[in-house]
Amino acid sequence: MTISIATAILQGPTATLSVAYDTNIAVASTLSVNAEVTSCESFYVTSENGSSDMTVHSSDSVNVNSVSDVSVNSKIATNTLNTEEVVMKGRRIVDIQHFIDSLKLATAHSENFEKTMNDLNEYYDYIFNKSSDARTLTWPLITSPLPLLSILATYLYAIYIYLPNYMSDRKPYKLKTVLAVYNLFQVATCLILIYGISTSGWTTHYTLGCQEADFSNDKMSVQMAKYFWWTFMLKLVELSETVMFVLRKKSSQVTPLHVYHHVSTVIYVWLGVKYYPGGMATFSILLNSCVHVLMYTYYFLSSLGPVMQKKLEKVKSKITTIQIIQLVLLIIHALQILSPTCNIPNLMVYVFTPNIVINLILFLNFYKKSYSKEKTI
Repeated sequence: MTISIATAILQGPTATLSVAYDTNIAVASTLSVNAEVTSCESFYVTSENGSSDMTVHSSDSVNVNSVSDVSVNSKIATNTLNTEEVVMKGRRIVDIQHFIDSLKLATAHSENFEKTMNDLNEYYDYIFNKSSDARTLTWPLITSPLPLLSILATYLYAIYIYLPNYMSDRKPYKLKTVLAVYNLFQVATCLILIYGISTSGWTTHYTLGCQEADFSNDKMSVQMAKYFWWTFMLKLVELSETVMFVLRKKSSQVTPLHVYHHVSTVIYVWLGVKYYPGGMATFSILLNSCVHVLMYTYYFLSSLGPVMQKKLEKVKSKITTIQIIQLVLLIIHALQILSPTCNIPNLMVYVFTPNIVINLILFLNFYKKSYSKEKTI
């Protein structure tokens, strides 16, 4: 940054001082002063970018005695300049040394800010690049968390603000055919995931114990990671279920359980793809896909009409019970990581288990509210 200072000198014809200060010099302050007698009434102090300017009148004083390394080159027209001290008598004193000290302080703050930003960039690079699985790092939507966060932000805005306002003066959409096709699509894709995950390790060498992930480029290992990624894509598609609830004006189904379950599942599957797309982490996909085959089959049959819904009346609570059992099994399976003989980082338990516990609590509350009353009646 270069600071230019123009000043008026003496009573009568005035002189112009140009003071250049290089803020890259941290200790010494070197000033270069060029003075030329002109005929002006005032001067101003400003930076190159035009910020922080102040006007000082010709009757003011400027004392530069305390500034080191000052050289004055003057082209004298009528008056003689004092190279030791430039004085203007008047209302106030502008201390150039104080001004320069302020610049140094600003430079120090700038350097500290730059260092902080560099530290943050290094931390970001370590978390989201160096710690990531090198195989999945460049896969779509995996490199950075920003695309995922943007999708989730749009989802929350849509279901809580935009779509409710859009539907406020409209009749609910039936979407009967759309729901039937969607449920069949879920059943089909879950069956594909079960087959893909099973044949990528579970039918060969995977066990229910402390199964470590293989981060090599082995064909089966990479195949497992790919099916993990497709699971993530499927979880993104599942966000559309909430949209369909709002379009059908089924606001009672847009519960905290529903929204939290979908959002947290998307986030945790993304973390799995990025950091641990294999080993024990795939057990949750296998189990969840089996549960979803049953669940979406039930949803498809229910969409066929009131008669079928009545026949399936007793099945509804069983689906929730199965989901609760699934969560309990996932917790038990994950706790194996804490065993001293398991080489998987304990961080996985600390990150993933709290989410499973939260989902379990929400499902238990839902079951209690929805089905306990039926038994009482």
